[in-house]
Amino acid sequence: CALLGVPGDAPLVRISRKETTGALKESIKEEVPEVITCAARDLQLYVARDPSKGDADRGEWLSDEDESLLTSALQRGEVDGAVKALLGGAAPMKATGMLQSIFDKLKMPPPSTKQIHILVQLPSAGRVGTRAEQRDQGVLVLEPAIKRLKTTSWQRDHGEASGASAAQFSMEKVELEIDPAEFDLDALSEKVGSRIGTPGLHAFWSTLGEFPPGYHVRKEEEMFWAVVKQLLLSTGKSPVVILGSPGVGKSCFLVLLAFYVAYFQNRKVLVIRQLKSCDRKNAVVFLKGKDGEHERSSGTSWKVSVYRAFNLSAADIDAVREAEMTRGSLVLVDGYTQKYVKANDSLRPFNILATSCQYDKKSDDPATMVVLPAWRFEDLLGYVLSNRSWLVETKQRAASDGTSEEVIRQLVAEHYKYSGGSLRAFCTTREAITRVLTAAAFFPREQSYQLVYERSGARSDDRSNHFYRQYIVDPSNVNHYVNQICWYVSVDSAYALKLLGRHNLRLDKYLEYYRHAETVGAGYLGLAYESLLHRAVSESIGNGKHSVEIALRVDDSYERIVLDVKRTWCSGENKADCHDALTILDENTYWHPDYPLFPFVDAVTTCDAFAKGSEEPERVLAYVQVTIRDRKTFTTADFAALDEVMEKNTKRLPTKRIFVVVTNKVATRDSFTLTVEDGASCPTMVGCFDPGSLEERGARVWLSSGE
Repeated sequence: CALLGVPGDAPLVRISRKETTGALKESIKEEVPEVITCAARDLQLYVARDPSKGDADRGEWLSDEDESLLTSALQRGEVDGAVKALLGGAAPMKATGMLQSIFDKLKMPPPSTKQIHILVQLPSAGRVGTRAEQRDQGVLVLEPAIKRLKTTSWQRDHGEASGASAAQFSMEKVELEIDPAEFDLDALSEKVGSRIGTPGLHAFWSTLGEFPPGYHVRKEEEMFWAVVKQLLLSTGKSPVVILGSPGVGKSCFLVLLAFYVAYFQNRKVLVIRQLKSCDRKNAVVFLKGKDGEHERSSGTSWKVSVYRAFNLSAADIDAVREAEMTRGSLVLVDGYTQKYVKANDSLRPFNILATSCQYDKKSDDPATMVVLPAWRFEDLLGYVLSNRSWLVETKQRAASDGTSEEVIRQLVAEHYKYSGGSLRAFCTTREAITRVLTAAAFFPREQSYQLVYERSGARSDDRSNHFYRQYIVDPSNVNHYVNQICWYVSVDSAYALKLLGRHNLRLDKYLEYYRHAETVGAGYLGLAYESLLHRAVSESIGNGKHSVEIALRVDDSYERIVLDVKRTWCSGENKADCHDALTILDENTYWHPDYPLFPFVDAVTTCDAFAKGSEEPERVLAYVQVTIRDRKTFTTADFAALDEVMEKNTKRLPTKRIFVVVTNKVATRDSFTLTVEDGASCPTMVGCFDPGSLEERGARVWLSSGE
C-alpha cells in the first residue's frame, strides 16, 4: 500500500480478500499510526493498476521491483504528473465493497510479492470538504498530506528551542476545528436521557486512547459535573481524584473537561493519559485555550492549535510541563494508579487524577475524592434506545433497525447479566465478556469473598477490577458523590457472581446481593433471587427450625410446600450432563443445574406438600422454576421431556410430580399468569419464597452462629 505524498517504502498490510475496503482502511491505519493521524474512514483508496501494462481483458499491478519514474516518485513521496495520471478518472474504492469483487471487476490477477496493490490518499486541508462540512463532521483539519506535519521542538533542559539536538523531541501540532457543543458540560442538564454526538473528539483521539463518536447523558453525569465544577475553583490547593469502576466513563469525562476548560474558561490544559496498546504507553495533549469572547452556539466552530505526542519518557513529560508555553496549565492525569503516580515525579503535582483503582488518602493529603457511579440498567437501556448500532456491535442483531423496544429491553437485560454496570463491557460481545470473567473461577475462596462483599481482596490482584462496580446511595444528591459513607461496591455481573459464588459464600451475603440488585434496578435481579433460593436450601440442612417454606396460592391444591432435604447438588456442564444427574437423583437431594441454559426448570427436588388445614405432609417430586416476573410461557412438551428423563431414574422417588413456580413477592405470586402454548393442562402451582422472611428470622445472626 503506497501512501501518496509520504516518502519511504510502501507498508505491507496483510488482509483477506474477502474483507471490505473499510476494513482495509482500518488495517492500513493500524500499520502506520504515526503517519496516518486522521480517521480511517477519511482515507481514499485506489487500485494500483499499471496504465502502461495490461489491456481491457487483463489488468496488471504496479511493479515495486523496477526503478520506473512512477515508482521512484512514490518512493520519494512526490505527487507529480505521473502519479496524478495514474489516478486520473479512477474512482476510489467503495468502503462497503469486498476487495475480491473490486479486483475481479478490474480483471486484476491475484496479488503477489514485489507489487504495489493499493494507493492511499490521505486527506488534506483543501480536500477533506468545505468548512461547513467540517463543522458538521468535526473532522481534523491537517496540513496537506504531501507535506510533513508541523512539529514543535522541546528541550529537556526545560526550555523551548528552535534548533535541533539529540536532547530534543517533537510534539505534533494539529489544527482542530470542532463544535463546542460536543463538550459543553453546562448543557448536560438539558440533555439528560439523550445522546450527544462527538465526531470531532472521536477523530482527534482515535490514535491516543480513543473517544466514542457520541455519549449518552445520565443523571449521574449532570450531578457529577455540578460537583466537579465547584471543585475546579480550588484545584490549585486541593487536587481532585476521580474514582469509579473501569468502563463507566471517567476518561471520557476528563476529555470533555479538558476541552471545556480550554474553551469556556480560556485556560491552558495539559492531559497526560495512560495508554494500554502494545506499542503505545502514554499520550500527552496540550490545549492553549481560547482567546477573546465567545458564545455557546452549536453553529459556531472553534479552531484551535493542539499539540500532541505519545510514548514520551518521564524526562520528556517533565520538559513539556516546565516549558514556558505550558506553565500554569490545568494538569489532568488519566488512568494511572496512585502507586504509579507516587513513584513518578513527572505526573506530580496534578490538578485532577482519574483512576479505577483504590486511592488511599492519608490524613495530610489535601485531595478531594469524588466518585462517578457505575451504570444502572435503565441508563443502559436508554443508551441502546438512542444508539441502536449497539445491537449490531454486540452481535445481538444483524441490523440496527426493525427491533421493538420490548425486545430491546429483553436483550439489554440479558446482556446486563454479564456486563453489569460497566458501559465498556456492555458494548462488547457476550463471548468477550465471558472470556474475561472466567478468570474469577481461579480466585481462592477467601479472596472471592473479599472481592464480592468487602472489596479489600481486590488490592492484591488487578483482575478484580473486572468484577466490582462502585455505586452511590442516592445519585440525585450531590453530597453523595464526595461522601465515602454513601459509596458502596458490588459485583453486579450475575455471571461473575455465579463463578465467584461457587466458593460457598454465606446466605446473608447472597441476601445483601439480592437487596443491592433491588436497589439499583438491576437486570440481574432474577438470577440474584434464584441464587438466594438455592443457598437458602443449602443453609437450611440440619436446621429444622428454618427449612425453606413456599407459600402457595389459595386456589392451589396444596397450601404450602417445604424443601426439607439432606443435601444440595449443583452439577452439569451441558444439557446431557444435567440429564445424567437427574437419572441418579435420590429423594434426599435438592438438585439445580450448573449449566445456565438448561431448559424449563431451575431445580428438581423431593419436598413435603401440605394440604389445606393438614399437618401431615405428602412426599412429592417438584420441578421448580424460579422467577421474579408475573408471567411465563411453556409447552407440555417441556414437562413431558423432563418426565421422560425422570422415568430413567433408578432411585425410589415419589411417584407424584408437580410443577412449582416460585416468585419473590406475594403480589407477583397472586397475579402470576402461566400460558401453556399447546393449550393442554398442566399440574402447576405458584408460590412465594419471600427473602424478607430471612431477615425477619434474624438470618444473619443464625448464619453467623452456624459458620
